[in-house]
Amino acid sequence: MSLPTHIDNTPLLTLLALTIVLLHGDLTRGPGPVSAVTIRGLGATFPYSVYERWQAAYAIHRRAHQLVSISYEKTGSGTGRSWIIKHPVLWDFAGTDVPLSQDEMTKAPDLVIFPTLAGGVAIAYQLPMCKSTEGRRLNLSMEHVVGIFNGTITMWNDDALKPLNPNCPFPDEKIRVVARAQKSGTTSTFTSALSAADDNWNATFGVFSQGMNPDTYEPYHWKPGMTMVSAATHGTKTGIPAVLPQPEMVRNTSRLDT
Repeated sequence: MSLPTHIDNTPLLTLLALTIVLLHGDLTRGPGPVSAVTIRGLGATFPYSVYERWQAAYAIHRRAHQLVSISYEKTGSGTGRSWIIKHPVLWDFAGTDVPLSQDEMTKAPDLVIFPTLAGGVAIAYQLPMCKSTEGRRLNLSMEHVVGIFNGTITMWNDDALKPLNPNCPFPDEKIRVVARAQKSGTTSTFTSALSAADDNWNATFGVFSQGMNPDTYEPYHWKPGMTMVSAATHGTKTGIPAVLPQPEMVRNTSRLDT
């Protein structure tokens, strides 16, 4: 399959996502002022770009008192929560877009939880003939978004999209929908919004964070045939944060040879 050559970074829908950190209490290793301290974290990809800058700034701020090395692996919220609970000796903190469940809090009562940042979840699209820079910005209602993700709107030239987009010359092409393959807090935030907007979505799909079954290459909850992104990177040429698929990390669940 081919990846987008153009992604319009004007948000069609922006949802508030809150990222929290699960922190082990003792990060003060090292007996003297120049002893090196290594702090290891993992978890949600959503805050990765922010954490990356904070890590460098904090290390500079503390270096007169303590040599600090901080790392953060973007594994996804689910993996982050799971690993810090199962392997507390290996990990000092984890980022997650989804709060701990009661069961998780029971398993790890020593974790300290606090919010770190909030941001928007936006939908990116590849439709060169409907660029916002040319006054042809694509407009979608929540009804449209639900329809695209539940499979009732499958073509760009569907009549349902035309009233809000009179200046957009829609092509007679299928809409290829992309979602995260990993268990993701961003997926949970997004499907929570879809569930709140549409009773049928809530009854059929509900709120979920799971992506693709690694054994069957089929989505756990998304409609069959979804393109699943198993890794992502952040950033666009405009400097606006975005999550874009990497060519070697995209698998289409409807065709395993894609």
